[in-house]
Amino acid sequence: YFQFLRPSLSESIKKLVKTGCKDIIIVPCFLYNGNHVSKDIPELIKKEIGNYKSVNFKYAKNLGAEPGIVEIILRRIEEVILDGNT
Repeated sequence: YFQFLRPSLSESIKKLVKTGCKDIIIVPCFLYNGNHVSKDIPELIKKEIGNYKSVNFKYAKNLGAEPGIVEIILRRIEEVILDGNT
């Protein structure tokens, strides 16, 4: 989905910079530390650092299997069971 998302990360960064943002924090909303998290996004950030030298970029950890995510998944399962939807 990352490669097809609109606006793209680059488009979003450009928009933020145009509004005057000097600090941009990128939080990858992925459960696994796959190619997008470990390679694609960091490479794109390097490119954008070159494009916007006055902007401070920070790259947060991906969501991963944080306990809060697991709780949300369990809650969704319970909702289906309690509603009788299968």
